Amino acid sequence: MLDINNENYLEMRERAKDFRFIAIDSAITIESLISAILIKFLSTNNTRETLEKHLFSDVLNIKKKVVLFSSFNKKKLFEPTINDKELNNNLAYIKVLRNLMAHSELHTDKDVINNFNKKELKFISFTEKSNKEIIVKFYEMSDEPEKLIFSHNVLIKKCNDTLNSLFAILNWLEEKKPNG
Repeated sequence: MLDINNENYLEMRERAKDFRFIAIDSAITIESLISAILIKFLSTNNTRETLEKHLFSDVLNIKKKVVLFSSFNKKKLFEPTINDKELNNNLAYIKVLRNLMAHSELHTDKDVINNFNKKELKFISFTEKSNKEIIVKFYEMSDEPEKLIFSHNVLIKKCNDTLNSLFAILNWLEEKKPNG
């Protein structure tokens, strides 16, 4: 039986909550900034309302917004990120991790709880085809996303770098197109 008052279990839940919050909340903020950028970049006085309706709603998900934004970014249409080779990669990373965290739960088998070493957590992601184990490391500055091994520190860095780049684009667009 799961002892929900077990010290390891409580710490695991707290760390999982913190990591999940960073992954999902950052993705929401990034998605909103991408929507604002796309609206500012694409809209005219006649199209703004329609673009806002679709880009700030559930009509387009984060994947579609990232694909559209990244396509423009690859064409070097945003001056502040012309030499930013990592932005599109960071967006893809954040999108994948957000989806994994939104569709997973903390692995809380008795053995996992008893052997918790405070250096990593395991999540189980449920998909239509199979279940995947996701490992989150807390003290490392490298990860292997292709193997579903993620670093808390890498996530924070990628989120901060991405937010800085997106704010730079939005500010540039504001100066370029102050009224739309």
